[in-house]
Amino acid sequence: MWQNKLALLLVLLGMCQFASAQSDDAEVIQEIIEYLLETSEAELDFTDLQQDLMGRLEKPINLNKTDFDELKSLGFLTEPEILAILSHRAKYGDFLGVFELQSVEGLTPERAQLLSHFVTCTEYLDDEKTTLKKVLNGGNGEFMMRYRTIFQDQAGYQKDSMGNSAYEGSQFQLYSRASYKYKNKLSIGYTAEKDMGEAFFTGSQKQGFDFYSAHAFLKNVGMIKRLAIGDYQVQFGQGLTMWSGLAFSKTADALNVVKRPRKIVPFRSVNEYQFLRGAALTIGKGPLEVTAFVSHKKEDGNLSSDTLDQQTSYFTSIQMSGFHRTASEVQNKDKITENILGGSAELKIKTIRVGINTINYHFDPPYQKNAKPYQVNDFFGSNLNNSSIYYQGLIKKAYLFGETALANFKTNSLSSINGLIVPLTNKIDLAAIYRYYAPSYNSFYTAPFRELSRPKDEMGLYTGFNIKFREDLIMKLYLDRFKFPWLKYQTDLPSNGYEFLSELQYQPSRSFNMYGRIKTQVRNQNMPGNTSPLNVLAPLNYTHYRFQFRYKISRDFTATSRAEISTYKVDNKQKSQGMLLFQDLAFKPLEQPYSVLMRYAVFNVDDYTARIYTYENDVLYAYSIPAYQGKGYRFYILGRFTIKRNIDLWIKYSQTTYFNQNTVGSGNEQILGNTRSEIKMQARIRF
Repeated sequence: MWQNKLALLLVLLGMCQFASAQSDDAEVIQEIIEYLLETSEAELDFTDLQQDLMGRLEKPINLNKTDFDELKSLGFLTEPEILAILSHRAKYGDFLGVFELQSVEGLTPERAQLLSHFVTCTEYLDDEKTTLKKVLNGGNGEFMMRYRTIFQDQAGYQKDSMGNSAYEGSQFQLYSRASYKYKNKLSIGYTAEKDMGEAFFTGSQKQGFDFYSAHAFLKNVGMIKRLAIGDYQVQFGQGLTMWSGLAFSKTADALNVVKRPRKIVPFRSVNEYQFLRGAALTIGKGPLEVTAFVSHKKEDGNLSSDTLDQQTSYFTSIQMSGFHRTASEVQNKDKITENILGGSAELKIKTIRVGINTINYHFDPPYQKNAKPYQVNDFFGSNLNNSSIYYQGLIKKAYLFGETALANFKTNSLSSINGLIVPLTNKIDLAAIYRYYAPSYNSFYTAPFRELSRPKDEMGLYTGFNIKFREDLIMKLYLDRFKFPWLKYQTDLPSNGYEFLSELQYQPSRSFNMYGRIKTQVRNQNMPGNTSPLNVLAPLNYTHYRFQFRYKISRDFTATSRAEISTYKVDNKQKSQGMLLFQDLAFKPLEQPYSVLMRYAVFNVDDYTARIYTYENDVLYAYSIPAYQGKGYRFYILGRFTIKRNIDLWIKYSQTTYFNQNTVGSGNEQILGNTRSEIKMQARIRF
């Protein structure tokens, strides 16, 4: 053992660059978020993950005491990577330092460097007595304000001859938040937001901001594992019965398919739907943890009345946008009362966790609408129950996971997802998932692995591989084949399809990396222009080709170049296509209180069906993934400045100009002209 460790240490002595390459912590977290957004290509809310990673910077994980579940909670490590770390420790003994991560077989140098910011090999006191004085004086707080506006006038703000406009408020967005944390034990905070077009201390919003949220969160104090009061999120199992907050489905990281439930999480975002309001508690002793939660809040919705009994009302849909700008949006605000009562019990047996969940919903007024044929299996009424059993854990080198659920205890709603991740060789890792979601399975606040927007009327088999040809050459690919046993919107027959992705990554050095990606999705939909009395389906084919390379020009400058092409076919006939080229330049001088990021993009996209999504850097806790369509160019410049040790300022200016149109946007968002310009400013004070 010691001979092996000594030989390993001699090799690692030459890795001084690893320590010197540590970058600013905030930039590291941004790099992780950027990677997750780039691979998911979805509009996700990373606020809570960002907050958790910030907490890990303050209290890093001890590599020599950690286990599988704790490493998994970081959110960016795959199961095979975690196994590689634990196997290395078992073979060579305790880590001598974080630099030893560079020698872990199965970790790329890039991933080892990222991980090094969130782990340590140093002992520190964690069980010291917590007193009120320590809580008040030993924590960290921050206050933040953000302002955003569009320079051009939009139709919704134009006044008519009577002096009225479609939007009630002003053309700016305002965001405010404050929080205080003590280690990983206590978190309290509030968030407030006014969207563009919403009134502010006038009209229907005399209370100021349109949306307010607050929380108090306690963790790991005696038998209390988690306690949330106010606004919070709940995550259990594989997301089939309850999952609010950040959740991935299919991404370019073919092994990133397992949900990592955190049970109770404080809500710190401005998503006005994806949270619960009330109280939640997890208590535990030994291998058993029990959770109970209750929520009462108002939701926006469209109300209707019975044609025979005008006193009887019901809602036909829940509005999730959170916008209250127009008279109709204001009228729909807080029309639905949603009550939720739920619980979970989980038992840890060695490396396996098994549990049961149950969640009860009550809506007032009830949900009702004139169902179309594809909606006959949807939920109607006032009460809904989702119950499930789940498992997740490690058996030898295979990571197994799954959840099986019922809606309202009806056997015809039985739905299940089961999968595994396993290293086939030291160079090939496999992920496989089979899911079946019954047409009559209905749920809210769920986010399991799936193809459609909700787990319903779907069955499929997913297989994904990570293949390491060499340390600097990795291929990631997956194939997902799926079927929809019942009808869907614009699909009047049962249908099927598939999605395939292949990505080849090449990184010969830390200063240069490149990848190429092909992604194809095929679904069936009603044949356009069909005049036959019989329903006929036609395949819709979406294909994207991407090539990107990133290189360090110097110590302070990094450049990223990308080319992307999209095609859209109906019944194997070309309908539209798109092209995007962009160049990024990042200037991050070491030991300087500022950084600047810039992008210039040109695009030529026929229409919305061939649109191209691309992630953009943004101010802290904000994320931007614009959809490119039309013909033109777009650029942005983002600057971050540390005014003092505890004061940070971000400014982002972006502009899109179109060559082939005289207006931008539509409806109340329409701009007369071919340019849309936006500025975003944010300040943070830490105390």
